[in-house]
Amino acid sequence: MTQSGQLFGWKAIAGCIGVSVRTAQEYERTRGLPVRHMPGIRGRVFADAADLTAWRNRGPVVDYPQEEKGDLAEAISVKFGDHRQYVGLISAVYGLLYAEALLLEIAYQFDQFGLLALAAAPAVFVWIASTTICALYINWRQVAHLKGGGLLFSAVVVYVSALLLQVAMTWILPSMAVTQQLGRQAQSAQAAYFKNIVLYFLPLASVYLLLPFHFVLALQQDLEGQKYSEVAALLMAERRAVAPAGTVFLRIWWLAVALAVVAVLSMVMTQDLFDHLRPGRFMNLFMLLVLARCLLYFGLGLLCLLWYARALNEIKRECMRREGS
Repeated sequence: MTQSGQLFGWKAIAGCIGVSVRTAQEYERTRGLPVRHMPGIRGRVFADAADLTAWRNRGPVVDYPQEEKGDLAEAISVKFGDHRQYVGLISAVYGLLYAEALLLEIAYQFDQFGLLALAAAPAVFVWIASTTICALYINWRQVAHLKGGGLLFSAVVVYVSALLLQVAMTWILPSMAVTQQLGRQAQSAQAAYFKNIVLYFLPLASVYLLLPFHFVLALQQDLEGQKYSEVAALLMAERRAVAPAGTVFLRIWWLAVALAVVAVLSMVMTQDLFDHLRPGRFMNLFMLLVLARCLLYFGLGLLCLLWYARALNEIKRECMRREGS
């Protein structure tokens, strides 16, 4: 059947020629399927339906039987692959944050608790990193299938995984104070780890990871729906603009200022902590781990911020290009 007009996205292109998405991608590489890539947005493609019909009429088109539509690997490689490297990197850093905090909370008495913490740290890293990847994938899948609740579901996964980890830490971390301070009553190792999760790690994940990621996914979905003027108006801060339903548009400069303020407060609090430490055998190790936690924490925030800025700029350029064509 002859069609007219432009088709956006691999799913629409594959449907036009009657094959799976992965087969369509293979045909682009091996048989010259007339597909064009949108500049600046990796993985985003479009094609003219008439060109596809003409290409199909030139020879037989056979779908690969070993490829099943809906396969998880296919989904990740087709669209989630746009963000695969970013998701893998931030999930790894986020997992390191939790694993490093475990070592930090027992560092002052490393000779007593160090071996158990070292044995548990890799499992903590794998648990947090893998559940973060799952949370972001769920978010993407809900948005890609035009379903609501993506942000809520991903947040539930992140928060529940952190809660379950805290429960598991009751078998790893001692219920007594490990870090020794002068003139202060230190918290137990379990309480200190819980404070890290509730006051630092989860807020960072919510504001710098989940919300921006969901917003970018929603905007990219609007681009596939050819809502270029609406997206451009939103990114240009026009008064008439409205963010996609279920999203929160966090301005980049808001996030940058907030991260800078938290960094200053962190430096003050860290110096105060160091001033009140009781000299001990592993005091230097504890101080190094405190600094490492700060590096991981603010490094993760900065990575999320840079990716967010780049993604919005790419979307803005694509809107301007499409409106100008």
